[in-house]
Amino acid sequence: MRINARLDEEGEKYLHKIQQIKGFSSITEALKYSLQQAANGLSNESKPGDKMRGFLASGYVGAFEGPENGSVDYKEFLYKELQDKHDIM
Repeated sequence: MRINARLDEEGEKYLHKIQQIKGFSSITEALKYSLQQAANGLSNESKPGDKMRGFLASGYVGAFEGPENGSVDYKEFLYKELQDKHDIM
């Protein structure tokens, strides 16, 4: 595929920097490398829901003991624990 593109000054500097650092003999090689790196980076990016799927697969969801209404009445449980710990009436 033949590509004809115009780069601004910043893009041109990046491309020349990649060419110099990687030792490519042509801008085409530097551009191919850049596209490959960008595609690999995008492929490795997490997708929405990946973290939640990992969390659910870990087996920790629902693996704890406590009152069933703990998420609703947590303030009452916390207050009770603090009362017991510090002998507050």
